[in-house]
Amino acid sequence: MDFFAEFDTAKSLGRFIQLLHQKNYNVTDMQLDKREYKKGGNIGAIFHIKMDQASSHSEVIQTLSEFEGLQFIEEIQ
Repeated sequence: MDFFAEFDTAKSLGRFIQLLHQKNYNVTDMQLDKREYKKGGNIGAIFHIKMDQASSHSEVIQTLSEFEGLQFIEEIQ
């Protein structure tokens, strides 16, 4: 499953990655976009994750969207 997410701080991004590991989501690839962050904006990241158990992608996005510090999340198809 691939998704794009934006975070308010690099610290929020780090805590989000910890959350993914706690939920047993295996992050197999991550690409950062720090251009806007360097100008005082959000930090963006594209994640590729694998899940131990089959889950609805929309449910995963909904659960992750409740994370504090996350500004935006959308699945990439």
